[in-house]
This record gives sequence, structure tokens and C-alpha cells, in this order.
Amino acid sequence: MDFWHDARVFCYQIGISLRRMRYNRGSLVASTLGMIANNLLFFSVWYIIFNLVDNLRGWEFHDIAMMYGLGASCYGIAGSVFGGWRNLAADIESGRFDAFLARPVSPLALSITSHFQPSCLGDALTGPIFWLLFCQVTIAQFFGLCALAWVGALICVSFGLVVFSMAFWVRGMRNIGEIIMYWLIQFMTMPLHGMPTWAKVIFFTVLPAGLVTYLPIEMVRNPSPDKLAFILLGAAGALLIARTVFYAGLRQYKGVSGIRTGV
Repeated sequence: MDFWHDARVFCYQIGISLRRMRYNRGSLVASTLGMIANNLLFFSVWYIIFNLVDNLRGWEFHDIAMMYGLGASCYGIAGSVFGGWRNLAADIESGRFDAFLARPVSPLALSITSHFQPSCLGDALTGPIFWLLFCQVTIAQFFGLCALAWVGALICVSFGLVVFSMAFWVRGMRNIGEIIMYWLIQFMTMPLHGMPTWAKVIFFTVLPAGLVTYLPIEMVRNPSPDKLAFILLGAAGALLIARTVFYAGLRQYKGVSGIRTGV
């Protein structure tokens, strides 16, 4: 399967995911509003902190709000549009993944877009709400942040795909993967100020939280073509690695019977 075939199937499946939002609207609205309220509740901790201090190494309250909103939107888009990555390990271990191999299209695109998580829509909308309420962004900054949210979402999906693709080789990756993704989410909404260089290297490579939120906010604060190029190259590299790992696992996949017997 070539890259452009995957991309075409992705686009088609995204359209299907968006159309799914029209069904069971009551539940969708309730879960969306509930998640937005949940994010506001957790973010209130930062409000308390900034009532005690003026800034955190140059970052002010609106910078933290911008980062928190961007992190929530990245994860929300990743879950609502590409929600299947969170179920990949479970699909492999249960045998549901076999159904993706029976269709004459990309199993990668089908598996990634096979699930829609309604609550993630609330996360996706948290970013724009935070930017309008707390950040006083310009129109250009607002739409720039919206675009960066999609780039960050692709990085989240790529990282999740690498983590959960380990289920092709290792049983029990579903729970381990959830823990690793929890680490990523936590650091996506945390400023990296004051951390040692070795930690920053990890957060821009192995656990790419810095690429998802920290560097994009730094670029919004101090625009630079170099920063934008670094973010886009990081996203492209993440997608390439994810696709490579997925198909490497797929080549040795023997179906659910192979997983269960350890073949």
C-alpha cells in the first residue's frame, strides 16, 4: 500500500467520521459539554497558581491557557476523527483487526478511523473556547492555532499508532499503551521551563509532547519560520515512523490465533 493510497482512504474515512456526529445528538451534546466542563475544572488549578505568581519563567496566564487549549484540541481531534488508534491493540488481540484485512483498501486507514469517541469532541472544542476566553488572540493567531491543532493531532495519532502497534509483537499492550499515552497527555499541558536539556530532548523525540504544544506556543509568542519548519518536519517524521512500524507489524501478523498461541 503506498502513502497516497493511505491518504485517500483517510480522507474518505474522515468524511464518514464527521457524518457519524449527526447520530445520537443528545448523547453527543451531553458528552461534549461534560468534557468542556471537565477541562475548565482541571484548568482552574492554573488560575489559582497565577493568583500567587505573575509568570512562570516568562510565560503568563494566557500562554498557559493557550497551551492547555492546544493540547486538549490536539487530543480531541485525534480521538474524534482518528479514534481507532486507541483501540488498535484491543482489535489485534481480540481478532477484530482481521476484518480490516478482508477489505481491498488500506488496513492502516481503516483501523485508525474505525472508532469515533464522542467525548473527544469536547476536547477538540476546548482549544477555541480557551483561546477566545483567556488569550485575546488575533484572528490570524486563532486560525494559526486551529491549524497547529491538526498538526499536533497527527503527531498524537502517530505516537499512539507506534505504541499500540507493539501489540503485533507483545501481548497486553492495551493497558501499557494507555499508561504511556497518559504520560504524553500530561506533558502536553505542562510548560517545559526549567527542565534539564536531556529531559527536553526526550519531550521532543521519544515522548513528543514538546512538538505538540510547547514549540507551537513558542512560535505563536515569537513567530519564526524555523520553528514552523521544525514542527512540520517533526509531524512528517512521526507519520513516516508510525506507518513503518505499523506495516512492519502487519507483515508478521498471523491473525488472532497467532496472537493467542504466541506463534
